[in-house]
Amino acid sequence: MCYLLTTRFQEDYDKVLRLVQAFIWKVGSALQPKQLNDFLLVVSQLKVRSYCYEAWEDCIGAFM
Repeated sequence: MCYLLTTRFQEDYDKVLRLVQAFIWKVGSALQPKQLNDFLLVVSQLKVRSYCYEAWEDCIGAFM
C-alpha cells in the first residue's frame, strides 16, 4: 500500500487514496496501532493537488 503513495502515482492520487480508504475500512482493525500511525503519517504528508483534496480528506477520515 505504501508503494502506491509514492510520487510515481501522484497523477492518480485520487484513485490511490480511495483504495487506501477502502483498505483501512476493511483491514485497518487487523493492523497494529503503530502501523496505523505510520500509515496515517505518510498519507497526511502527501502533497495533493486540488482535484484530489476531497479524496485525501476522506482517506484521512477513514483512520479516525
